[in-house]
Amino acid sequence: MSSSTPASHPTIFEACGRLVYRWRWSVLVGSALLLGLSVFALTRGGALTTGSPGSSSMEAFRAWKLRNQELSPGQPSGTSFLLIFSSKDHTATNPARAGSTRSASKPATAAAPSPRASSRRAA
Repeated sequence: MSSSTPASHPTIFEACGRLVYRWRWSVLVGSALLLGLSVFALTRGGALTTGSPGSSSMEAFRAWKLRNQELSPGQPSGTSFLLIFSSKDHTATNPARAGSTRSASKPATAAAPSPRASSRRAA
């Protein structure tokens, strides 16, 4: 017993240690049986795999698949987005709307140059 705890209230570790020491052969046999059962279950349980993404029924896979279908049809990595702008004040042919649409979409396109800009640089 430690000097900090009263004799009538042993700590959980002291109680566990006493139990294991008193029943050491039973604990050893029980541990060996559990280890044997674990090895048996691993050998009989089939192949341990991480799962194929194409056959998963997890919610995360379904969300990933839906995102790829909706945001990038025909593109494997989902690198494009469709931005839809609407306005009650401006028509689609109004030059003021074109300028405001370009400035509003600038943060979304700042990370990657447009194909037109890269073809102009190459020419």
